[in-house]
Amino acid sequence: MPFEADVAVIGGGPAGAVAALTLAKLGLRTMLLEGRPTPIWKIGETLAPESRQILQALGVWNQFEKDGHLPSVGNCSVWGSDDILFKDFIFNPHGCAFQLNRARFEELLQNAAENAGSLVWRDAPVQSFERRREGWDLAAGKKSLRARWLIDASGRRSIVARRLGFPRLILDRLVAIYALGAAKRGNDQDNRTLVEARPDGWWYTARTPSGQRTFALQTDAELLAREEWRTSGWLRKRVQKTLHLGSILETYGYTFPALPRLTSAHSGRIQPYHGEGWLAVGDAAQSFDPISGQGIFAALLSGKRAARALAKDWPQTGTALTEYALWLEWLWKRFLNDRRAYYETERRWPHHSFWQRT
Repeated sequence: MPFEADVAVIGGGPAGAVAALTLAKLGLRTMLLEGRPTPIWKIGETLAPESRQILQALGVWNQFEKDGHLPSVGNCSVWGSDDILFKDFIFNPHGCAFQLNRARFEELLQNAAENAGSLVWRDAPVQSFERRREGWDLAAGKKSLRARWLIDASGRRSIVARRLGFPRLILDRLVAIYALGAAKRGNDQDNRTLVEARPDGWWYTARTPSGQRTFALQTDAELLAREEWRTSGWLRKRVQKTLHLGSILETYGYTFPALPRLTSAHSGRIQPYHGEGWLAVGDAAQSFDPISGQGIFAALLSGKRAARALAKDWPQTGTALTEYALWLEWLWKRFLNDRRAYYETERRWPHHSFWQRT
């Protein structure tokens, strides 16, 4: 059975779609395997200003500007004191940030990969993959294929590395409980992201392009063990206990039409970042505490750099992949230093378990 692809990319999120797009532009036969038939809304919708350069280089910036994402002029934080600190993007050379329509953003990148020549299989979750001589046999959805290389873009699941027996180092048990709020009165026009530290974790809120607002609590999983967090009433009461998010909630009469959801938000990475016939990108390689605000930007950048590294020495492997892994290691160490320094500035609740672990 001949190889049907040079590279199969598992996962159609930002990292995977950018990897497939870049590889296709570099002339490699690429298949992008996405488990869902269409992209869905996901939490984690802030795009850092620095992402503009990547989207321009990929040739998708003009379409991105037409897709109705919400410009964000800055960030606000309540951290280390009860006062709000403001950070505006007016002096950022890359411009403003954006609150994404995440489904439309992923659709844009997947379509760009397809237009560049990558074959995109949607509604094709990967059930199995097996290493063969010089390549891989995969079963995805109701189809099968052969590929010489795999790129793991499966998010925090890191399915390739884990099934091959490589560990994922997880630093914490951070989770996010979140819901979309609908305003019942007034005209909420504040497009900034607001972060507020509290004794049991930290909150953030941001408007979405749909006109709703995300309310999300980041806390440790064990702190929720005895709490009935699966109700809108629980979430509302918790928001009301904050100093500033509660004011937004009450001013505009936000309600929560749907029940809160929970997702992992832990910081972690796999070791190694690549092996015989495979490599990892995005959250599959490294996942960052959302306080960093760089998750999507890092995903875009890692997808692009990994693809270029793989293509540089193709069909052999050489120093380019080693350099990619060294770059990831540098990125991880910088994140750890920044994370530690930022959490250490919050000293109001030194005896609460959440802040002790940080």
